[in-house]
Amino acid sequence: MALADHPLAPAPSPSVNHHRAVPTPAPSQSVGHHGTVPTPAPGPSVNHHGTIPASAASPSVDHHGTVPAPSPSLNVLAPSPSPSINHHGIVPAPSPSPSVNHHGAVPAPSPSPSPSISHHGNVSAPAPSPSVVHHRTVPTPAPSPSVDHHGPGPAPTPQGGIFDVEDYGAVGDGKTDSTTAFSSAWEEACSHPGESAVFIPAGTFFVGHLILQGPCHKGESPKLFWMDKERKPGAKSVVNTAGATAFPRFHGFFGQTLKFNNVSGGTINNMALLNSKGFHIGLYRSNNIHVYNVNITAPGDSPNTDGIHVSHSKNISISSSRIGVGDDCVSIGPGSNNITVTDIECGPGHGISVGSLGKNDHEENVAMIKISNCKISGTQNGARVKTWPGSSRSIASSIVFEDIIMDNVSNPIIIDQEYCPSGTCKTHKPSQVKISNLLFKNISGTYTSKYAVSLLCSRAVACENISLFNIDLSSNSSETARTGGLNIEGSIESLEIFNSDF
Repeated sequence: MALADHPLAPAPSPSVNHHRAVPTPAPSQSVGHHGTVPTPAPGPSVNHHGTIPASAASPSVDHHGTVPAPSPSLNVLAPSPSPSINHHGIVPAPSPSPSVNHHGAVPAPSPSPSPSISHHGNVSAPAPSPSVVHHRTVPTPAPSPSVDHHGPGPAPTPQGGIFDVEDYGAVGDGKTDSTTAFSSAWEEACSHPGESAVFIPAGTFFVGHLILQGPCHKGESPKLFWMDKERKPGAKSVVNTAGATAFPRFHGFFGQTLKFNNVSGGTINNMALLNSKGFHIGLYRSNNIHVYNVNITAPGDSPNTDGIHVSHSKNISISSSRIGVGDDCVSIGPGSNNITVTDIECGPGHGISVGSLGKNDHEENVAMIKISNCKISGTQNGARVKTWPGSSRSIASSIVFEDIIMDNVSNPIIIDQEYCPSGTCKTHKPSQVKISNLLFKNISGTYTSKYAVSLLCSRAVACENISLFNIDLSSNSSETARTGGLNIEGSIESLEIFNSDF
């Protein structure tokens, strides 16, 4: 049949140059192609080696390539409105559909009235519709949290960020000042939105006076990790426990190595502290802190280098640690409540002490202190309670020293309410600290001092309810003459000694 005789042919139009007649395809989905098709003026014209007048509006498809005409099996008679002619034959005009711009294969849209398909020519622009441009088919990823890295250090764990002090310029060579680096790492960890930790790799770091304080993001303080660089951050063991000093040496200031102020619910463990210029660890106004597996070392003649000092704190546990320093291995100051010290190897040093108390006016009371299962060796004192003369009134009560071994210790059991290390005390005024309910139990070993037990109580406020049970102490003194193992001064109300030899 001639084209002009086709029953559904459009109105007369300019001649069309075809190489072959192609039956009209059935309605089909839009097909992406690879050819350049400019958008014509309103009313579609199709150019297939010839010119065809515009037909009814139909969607425009922009392609960049040559695509063969559809197979004859898709040919159907063109519906109304008047068809657009394409593919070297007659193609019905489709209903409007989105224009698609492809640089690659894109899946066809869902079935709808068939859009026009252009091959080797122009196709009329469709009714307004959103344009979609594809370069390739890429699924949109789900949103993921951003990650903040500060250099090549360990990446944040799923629970938060790890901030390596070396990424901020710290150098573990024992001489480069790393104070600023430590402070910067802490500040960023503190402001991090989520769980965070400051990571200190193995090394010797020179750090001056350093304050790590909050408030931090949502009141959550960063953790501190001291560990071998090769260990995975976030592991349960946060320090290299192979025997080397995992925590760096802090030099260059006369103060405390680690000072924790207003900390609640913390753990300090698996670290070694060496040669502090003051207290190695200080706990102040803190609650629910557990200290264990700590190794603290300083020369025996280094002044005021207490291993662990606690004051104005409660619910503190100190255990399973080795402490040898120039002052008290553990000292428990005013305002302390419910403090336990157990499984401590102490020496050299000044022993394990409650006190000193009464140095300042209006000090808080001390209560519920228990020191047990410890070994004290080569120290100037053993189990000691010490208060300053001339103090204001306070109370120290419910204190227990139990299951302790002494090895060549001076003054293995001592209450000293005339404590005056500086020589400038108000010695003419008695201590006003009331000591009561004090128990020494199951204490054995050897001593080198004149007395095994010295109870030097206040002249003004009597010691009350002092008990010694199962005390077995032997002198290692070279002196042949002994005046006895017990020395009592001041006032005592109710002293009990049972089953003891000293």
